[in-house]
Amino acid sequence: MVTRTKQVIEHLEMSEQNWGLTHQEVMQDQNVQKRMQEHDLNLAKHLDAKEVVESKEEIKGIWMEKVRLEGELVLKMQNVQARTPQEAQNLALMERTKVLDTIYLKYGTKLNYLQHALEHHGLKDDNDIRTLETSFTMKHDQQRQQ
Repeated sequence: MVTRTKQVIEHLEMSEQNWGLTHQEVMQDQNVQKRMQEHDLNLAKHLDAKEVVESKEEIKGIWMEKVRLEGELVLKMQNVQARTPQEAQNLALMERTKVLDTIYLKYGTKLNYLQHALEHHGLKDDNDIRTLETSFTMKHDQQRQQ
């Protein structure tokens, strides 16, 4: 457990076991997970922000590869059988980490910087990116219905 987390637990006068159970229960709420991830990503983006040196086309290409790899991951994970929801979540997290590692090793860029560069170049609402994301969403939905 992280030192800061232990300090918070002590400040709240809460047992580590009680905190663990509460944390586990809260993290089962997808909305809470999403909000926490967004908060962490926004904080990391600000901390890691540096000048964008890649062109708009380069960033778009890297992002589209990331979207493609993540889309393929979602389709792949549908066929994975896990014994528990926690195991399924851990498997998905490991696979997503592999995608981000692949992007980092190939391009030398981390997700936070890539998101910053995407915003810098105004690519958040790019039609090609949205089309690719939508195509994987549709494939995912079709596979779920089968």
